[in-house]
Amino acid sequence: MNERIASILLETKAVQFSKNGYFTFASGIQSPIYCDNRILLAHPGEREYVVSCFVESIQDSLFDVIAGTATAGIPWASFVADKKRLPMCYVRSAPKSHGKGKQVEGCDVDGKHVALIEDLISTGGSVATASRALVESGAKSVAVFSIFSYGLSVTISVLRGIEHHSLCDLPILLQQARSLDILSEEEIHTVERWQSNPTLFS
Repeated sequence: MNERIASILLETKAVQFSKNGYFTFASGIQSPIYCDNRILLAHPGEREYVVSCFVESIQDSLFDVIAGTATAGIPWASFVADKKRLPMCYVRSAPKSHGKGKQVEGCDVDGKHVALIEDLISTGGSVATASRALVESGAKSVAVFSIFSYGLSVTISVLRGIEHHSLCDLPILLQQARSLDILSEEEIHTVERWQSNPTLFS
């Protein structure tokens, strides 16, 4: 599963490597690699495989609700909720400033076990915020599932105490990039150095 997801990310160019300069994350981190899983939505076959992997990853767990982070996690949560025949909600980055002022939209999560789907984990800040919002809305438990994680050390700290799973991570991706001859050993080494200490590139 992990290797196939890595190949999909590379073949669809959802993951790109910078030859000149760096990409800047929302957190401000500069990186030689960038993953945009929204590109997968344009590829029906690959999209269906990712959804099947999500379904397989959560099939042995008892969840009452599928949630998605706004906005990138919403389509994936919709696909998975449909396959699992479960209620769905989505979590805003912050409560609305009008109307009912809700942060969690859709079904009620009070007393429920929630599978929270995000497309990508970089520092983990967005899913940590979404997880807290679900708990504050009464969720009994929250487990996070993502397509890809950069596996940064800061993520371990940010997501401490939050169960989280990714279909693919950076080491597996680099292994596939090497086997498909997409990156040189020097480029792979650069990405590995970045992963171990992103501040070196800022």
